Amino acid sequence: MPVFALELGGTEAWAGMVTGMFTLASVIMRPITGFPVLCFYFFCVSSTALGWGASSTASSTIATDIIPKARMGEGMGYFGLTGTLAMAVGPDSTWALAWGYALGRCC
Repeated sequence: MPVFALELGGTEAWAGMVTGMFTLASVIMRPITGFPVLCFYFFCVSSTALGWGASSTASSTIATDIIPKARMGEGMGYFGLTGTLAMAVGPDSTWALAWGYALGRCC
C-alpha cells in the first residue's frame, strides 16, 4: 500500500497516513463483518450436523427393518462397510469427476 501511494506521487508522510487509515479501517470493520460471518458459519455447521444426525439414524433404522433377523449381523456389517467406503472413496471420486468434466473445461 505505501509503495503504491509513493508511485502516485505522494510523500512518505502521505504513504504512512494511507497505511494508518487502511489499518484503522480494518480494525473497525473486523468485528462488524466478523459477527455475521460467524453466525452464517454456525448456521451452516448446525444444519449440516442436524441433517447428518437425522439421516444416519433414519438409514440405520430402515436397514434394521429391511434386513432379515436371521442375517442381521451380516447385513449390518455390510451396511457399516458401505458407509465407511462411501466416506473414504466419495470425496476423491467427486473431485475426479468434477475436475474431469466441469473444472477441466473452464480452467
